[in-house]
Amino acid sequence: IASQFPMSSFVWLVRDGRDVVSSYVSAGLYEDLPGAARRWVEANRACAKFAAWCPRLLKVRYEDLVTTPEAEFGRLFDWAGLDFRPEMLESRPDRMGDVEALAHHANVQQSINASSVGKWKEKLGQAELDALPESFWTEMTAQGYGAR
Repeated sequence: IASQFPMSSFVWLVRDGRDVVSSYVSAGLYEDLPGAARRWVEANRACAKFAAWCPRLLKVRYEDLVTTPEAEFGRLFDWAGLDFRPEMLESRPDRMGDVEALAHHANVQQSINASSVGKWKEKLGQAELDALPESFWTEMTAQGYGAR
């Protein structure tokens, strides 16, 4: 995309891998936690590689986006050269593609909130965390989420 559209801008949205893998498995997108963890690692490593040479990329943490949406969306819009108004956070489109058809997208229609941050603590036990590949923990540290 960047080679065909050199003025393109990209947003890298990163989220705590423990929440991601738990969500992936709960939604039936992956059969097991290690497989979901490998996908999260691959995606973030690909984004990091892309970010190393892409001059128009902004990294945004999901947790910041949902805990301080006005500040984060303001920062995002400012970076993109767009006008931001706080009331934009409350507007809802009539239709959102496949959102209504897929259960794992149900929260998209709700107001922005932090209810899904840290849900992994309720869903994953120590044995499940211990079974995640070492590359997962390395990437967690690289993304600023700390080690085990």
